[in-house]
Amino acid sequence: TKGRASRDGVARDTAEFRLMFLSTGEIGLAEKIGEGKKKARAGQTVRMLEIPADAAAGFGLFENLHGFVSADEFAKHLSTMTQEHRGHAADAFLQRMAGQDFAQIQSAIAELTKVWLADNVPDNADGQVTRAARRFALVAVAGELAAAAKILPWPDGESSNAAARCFRDWIGTRGGTGSHEVQEGLREIVSFIERHGNSRFADMDTPDQKIIDRAGFRRKTEIGEWEYLVFPDVFSSEILDGSKNAAAIKKAAITAELIEPDGSGKSTKPCSLPGLGKKRMFCIRPSQYRQGDEPCGN
Repeated sequence: TKGRASRDGVARDTAEFRLMFLSTGEIGLAEKIGEGKKKARAGQTVRMLEIPADAAAGFGLFENLHGFVSADEFAKHLSTMTQEHRGHAADAFLQRMAGQDFAQIQSAIAELTKVWLADNVPDNADGQVTRAARRFALVAVAGELAAAAKILPWPDGESSNAAARCFRDWIGTRGGTGSHEVQEGLREIVSFIERHGNSRFADMDTPDQKIIDRAGFRRKTEIGEWEYLVFPDVFSSEILDGSKNAAAIKKAAITAELIEPDGSGKSTKPCSLPGLGKKRMFCIRPSQYRQGDEPCGN
C-alpha cells in the first residue's frame, strides 16, 4: 500500500487488506521447511495456520453429508455448485459492507472479535496463540455478519462455532497453547531419545558396554519403563542446541512430566553413575510425556 497526505498535509490512514487462503498440500509448513534442513519459525506457523482436514465424523473432511450417500458424492456436488455459483456471496457481502458506515463496521467487528476471543482463547495462552486466534475470529465475525445480512443461510452462531472448532483442532495439531519455541523444544527432547535411546545411552545394569559418544545412562523404573539420564552439556548443546528459551523449555518439560525434577523443583537431580560417582543429570521419562492426547517417546 502507498501512503498519501490529506488536504491539510496530515498523513492519511493507510488502507490495507489481507488475503486468507486454503491449501490442500499434503505436507505441513514445518515438513516443507525441514526439506531444506531448516526449522519453521513461530511467526511462520502463526501466519500459515495448519488445520487437520479430518472432521473425525467418519466422512473425512465433512461432519455432515446433508443427505448424500457418501463423502465422495457430497464433494462432487460441492465442486459442481462452486463452479456454477462462486463469487455470488462474496460480491453481495462486499457491496453490503461498502454501503454502510465504515466506523460503525469497524466498531462492530472489534466488539464481535473481542467476544469471540474471550469465549475461545484460554487465559494462559501464549501471545502466538492469541495472534492466530484473531485470524479465526475474523472468519467467525465475517460469517456472522453475512448471515445477519441474509447473504448466507446460516443460523445464528454457526460461523462462530465452526471457527471455534477449527481453532481447537489447530491447537491440538500444534501441541498446546504454549509458545512455539517451547513446544518445539519439548519435541526435540523426545526426538533425541527416539533417535539415540539405544545407541548413546549406557544401560545401568551393564555399564561396561562400549558406547560411542555417550550421552548418558538409561535404567528401568520401578514400573518397568525406561528412564534416561542425560549429561547437562549434552542436553544444552545437542538437544536444545543452545536455545535462548532453555529455561522455559525445562519448566514446561517438568510440567509435562517429561523431566523429573529434584526435591526442590530443579530440572536436574543428583544421580549415582557407574564409574563417575554422583552427578546432577537431566532425568527424562519419555513414556510419561503426553502431547495433546497422544503419547510421545518410548
